[in-house]
Amino acid sequence: MPIMCFFIAEGYCHTRNWRKYLGRLFCFALLAHFAYVYLFSYQGPLSFIPFINGKWQSQTSVLWGLAWGLVLIRIYDSQWKLWLKLLATAVIIVITLPADWMCATPLLILAFWKNRGHFALQMLWLMLINVVLTTVQIIIEHSVLAMINFMVILCLPILWQYNGQRGRSPQVNAFLKWFFYLYYPLHLLVIGILFHNGIFVIG
Repeated sequence: MPIMCFFIAEGYCHTRNWRKYLGRLFCFALLAHFAYVYLFSYQGPLSFIPFINGKWQSQTSVLWGLAWGLVLIRIYDSQWKLWLKLLATAVIIVITLPADWMCATPLLILAFWKNRGHFALQMLWLMLINVVLTTVQIIIEHSVLAMINFMVILCLPILWQYNGQRGRSPQVNAFLKWFFYLYYPLHLLVIGILFHNGIFVIG
């Protein structure tokens, strides 16, 4: 999740058209929703309807939070008054709570963007947001399994290697762009197919 959030924050700064970028994110969030539900909570076609199971947690994938994180960046990169920005932030927090990683995703994207160029501050915000998220999950789920969230620290050496530049090959860049868009929903779908056919066991 932190790597994807970092990509969104950087992507906003490099994209030629943030509206198209946002449109792609919401399209793939829709695709990923079906793959996510199919893997984790599928019990028939009605399972794809959010909140149909009476729960509010884990109703859709992390891509929902990623898309709204881009919206949040755009809001803070506008001339809106501060109180409007804070109100919009509160609304986005509520909207993204039902997604995987809850509201940590858009808040982390905003933190990465606001502190762009200051790696230590970005990573500090990552750990602070992660601590709050993990604490909330432990309280809600009554499970220490949420502690696995702290493994996000493994992404630090990877993010440290980023130099702010595109790759040298436009063809490779284009391939990787669409690969990462497609990878997330496709890998959930493949694991879901294996799981529902008894080939793969979760938990």
